[in-house]
Amino acid sequence: MSQNAISTPDPCALDEVLITSQLSQRRARPPDFQAENAALIALFDALTESPSVILQKLVETSIQLTGADTAGISVLESQDGREIFRWHAVAGEYGSLKGSILPRSYSPCGTVLDRNSSLLMDHPATYFTNMIPINPQISEVLLVPFYQNDKAIGTIWVIAHREDKRFDAEDARVVTSLSKLASIAVQTLKSLDDARAASSARDRFLAVLSHELRTPLSPVVMAVAAMQQNPDLTPTLREDVEMIRRNLDLQTRLIDDMLDVSRVMSGKLRLQMQPTRIHHLLKHTLEICASDLNSKQLHLQFDLVAAADQVCGDPARLQQVFWNLMKNAIKFSPEGADIHIRTSNPRPGSIRVQLQDSGIGIDPHRLLRIFDAFEQGDASAAGHSTGLGLGLSISKSIIDRHGGTIQAASDGPGKGSTFTVELDNSDHFPSTSNQRLPVDEQPNTAQLLLAVEDHRNSAKVSPTSS
Repeated sequence: MSQNAISTPDPCALDEVLITSQLSQRRARPPDFQAENAALIALFDALTESPSVILQKLVETSIQLTGADTAGISVLESQDGREIFRWHAVAGEYGSLKGSILPRSYSPCGTVLDRNSSLLMDHPATYFTNMIPINPQISEVLLVPFYQNDKAIGTIWVIAHREDKRFDAEDARVVTSLSKLASIAVQTLKSLDDARAASSARDRFLAVLSHELRTPLSPVVMAVAAMQQNPDLTPTLREDVEMIRRNLDLQTRLIDDMLDVSRVMSGKLRLQMQPTRIHHLLKHTLEICASDLNSKQLHLQFDLVAAADQVCGDPARLQQVFWNLMKNAIKFSPEGADIHIRTSNPRPGSIRVQLQDSGIGIDPHRLLRIFDAFEQGDASAAGHSTGLGLGLSISKSIIDRHGGTIQAASDGPGKGSTFTVELDNSDHFPSTSNQRLPVDEQPNTAQLLLAVEDHRNSAKVSPTSS
């Protein structure tokens, strides 16, 4: 909003346009509490449903309840090193001026904040001459400040363009009531803007960090791929190269965990759904974790007794869940401790996976927030850093997206913990019960004892009778 290029008259004194004292002298109209209550209920509903439109509804309600010709909300902002008032919402005769600005030092709203008081002005353009070009001219304007943390940050105002319209004490009471809602609405919008800005900054940071971490892995991946194409590799060396490739894939997944947190929070986590064998994923998890199991001499028992282990899911994401659970079990278990993985079909159409350890356990108060992002285990009890605490949070989001459940249980510190995952295994795809799978893919109905051997960083699974 700019001043008119033509010459303007010299302004009168500010006190000549201030007529606030007349509010108490004028005969006030009787309050219409029924209309006011209905309008306030509608405003609260709008605040709940769509904070982005509440300011506009507020000024429209101001006109409705006071009979004003124009109403608006101005918020104090900083622009190019100076303080300005921006008209965030306008209704009535000045509706087209929404988004306009006035300098704080030469605005009726600035005077309100300077005096920290509601003000009534008569023909304010005779003092604020930069408002002369705005048509229609203002006969009276009633301005009420609103606050954040006891500091005035803006005003809600109603304008009469007609000489026969005069605001009274009842109008002042109504606008003051609406100013409290203006404060809530502005704070809500500011919180949303701050959240969007923080989310955008976080996403950019994680994207750059992920790229920088992936870069040194690229030549390693290429070298491994070239080695896999070498026909002269011995079977033993080929197994080692394959193990390296799997762990490179896992390292890439770890880097992606940082991005996953952002995707989960923004609702952008994507799944590639397909028929997936849970038993196969669990065995692959053990292959990945074999060296860690061996280094702590952990005893792992496998009971893959679920008759139906196929689900419709994202195999990479479900693998990520089981790896997170196994990683935690290893991390929080003392040397020589027991870890037990079992599967079952607790009811038709579902599969349950339980991972039980005999480690440090979980405090009851920590158990309530174990799946919260950045919630860490007991580092002092574990004897080392526990990382950022993202794995379980990401795992829960993945299982939730699959329509399943994940739960944690513990009898307390020193008594181990049990994590239970349940997934639907039949509702989303045709039955494949008549299709015979390869031997190493078949559901294992016998008890399996995992013998972890320090041999080429691999884990061997040996069946034993139940």
